[in-house]
Amino acid sequence: MTPQSTPELFNKYSEATLFYVLTDATSFVELFHFLKDKKNHEIPRKKLKDSINGPILPWEEKTEQGTSHSRNTIFELETAILFHKSGFEIKDFDDVRFLFDNYTFNVQCKRIHSPKRIADNVKQAATQISKQTGNKSKVKGIIFLCIDKLTETEDVILEVNHENEVEPHLHKLTREFIQTYNHLWQNLININIIGTAIFVKILANIKRDHKSMLTICRHRMLDIIPDRNYQPHDYLLIKKLSAKLGSSLTESQKESHLK
Repeated sequence: MTPQSTPELFNKYSEATLFYVLTDATSFVELFHFLKDKKNHEIPRKKLKDSINGPILPWEEKTEQGTSHSRNTIFELETAILFHKSGFEIKDFDDVRFLFDNYTFNVQCKRIHSPKRIADNVKQAATQISKQTGNKSKVKGIIFLCIDKLTETEDVILEVNHENEVEPHLHKLTREFIQTYNHLWQNLININIIGTAIFVKILANIKRDHKSMLTICRHRMLDIIPDRNYQPHDYLLIKKLSAKLGSSLTESQKESHLK
């Protein structure tokens, strides 16, 4: 790209489009560093192919045409990278699987495309985890939900004067989502599903010293499912995992305990 062509791009495309294309490459850079030392048989080739077989921009996805599969796959790979960077040993990519504290964890990732699909997404994730865990006490499950599309953060740029302003904004989004929908996972039958994590990211333009810095900001909040009184071991296990993952933590009150 020549300097002369830059104004033409800004005239042709919105700032959000241009910035998203530039910053979205971050995921693939992280993926490269994650996989570069893997042996040939350890590389998830099918998932890599699936991740680039879709629209470049998230708002061009059409779920009814099946074009969301690409970014769904990217979210799964990003989740694997997240656990890897936090020091977890990744064992599988088909369903993100890792080892922690002598337990095998199965993570089911779902990108929420519509409020009407939230219950179905949670139910599907729970069913997939149940197939993996069965009655095995040493296998635990976590549901990972991405709410970027639901909160419409994909096609906006958050303008702030300081980076400290971003975290409260994303914290509010994830907290409100959990408060509204936690009943969908807090009463799951499978007691081996011990947490639901909510993930959101946004492009932020941080103004400092008369200059602007464009960055992708990510936030995770993990909602604990086990009751501290009836499942103390699982309760402590998910709290320990959350601390290592570096996620915000919340504890929803089960419906059966409401007064």
